[in-house]
Amino acid sequence: GRVNYSFDDKYLFTASLRRDGSSRFGSNNRWGNFPSFAFAYNISDEDFMKNVNFIDNMKLRLSYGFSGNNQIGNYNFIGLLSPVNYVNNNSKIAGLIPSSLSNVDLGWEKTRQLNIGLDLEIFKNRLSLTVDAYKEQKTNLLLDVQLPAASGFSSSTQNIGDIENKGLEITLKSKNIEGGNFKWSSGITFSANRNKVLRLATEGGRIANSSYQITEVGQPIASFYLLH
Repeated sequence: GRVNYSFDDKYLFTASLRRDGSSRFGSNNRWGNFPSFAFAYNISDEDFMKNVNFIDNMKLRLSYGFSGNNQIGNYNFIGLLSPVNYVNNNSKIAGLIPSSLSNVDLGWEKTRQLNIGLDLEIFKNRLSLTVDAYKEQKTNLLLDVQLPAASGFSSSTQNIGDIENKGLEITLKSKNIEGGNFKWSSGITFSANRNKVLRLATEGGRIANSSYQITEVGQPIASFYLLH
């Protein structure tokens, strides 16, 4: 569901709500609710901006919302069986053994994000600037956790942690030559992002992604782990 409201073409509001279900998750956490809100303010439409001739458009944007991720295997929450052969009375017999652990509490990985942006167009739209600053936090991460060998299983998909992303993106575009058979435009983009693991529900707050990468609290996800 979505609701849009505009007041005097200067103040724009949007609110939406998604309710998603996925059979990839356990019966206890199959459904998730994901609301979002957005606001835009057309500053260039204000009366006090009418005498500022070089500004064609100036808009301030603010948004905050939630989304969900279900990008895992179709049967990760189910305790599966795998075929195996065993010997009985000197005869090979086909059998089954458990190959994965069941997890009825496996659920949505959730993301909440705050975004603040500015759109600016000047000199008859020949020069435009877009600035976006954001802060994103992912909770209940869907990760494969390594299990002790004594458990009889190598890993299990669980909701085990939180990570944070925050950054800044700036885009500047210009229309250098227009009209006729020749047009020339240019653009430049700057972006910076910082990633940090906030929580891991594992012993020592660390997951070994490979022999040279680890994910641990206080560091970027999948950091290189090498001798120095």
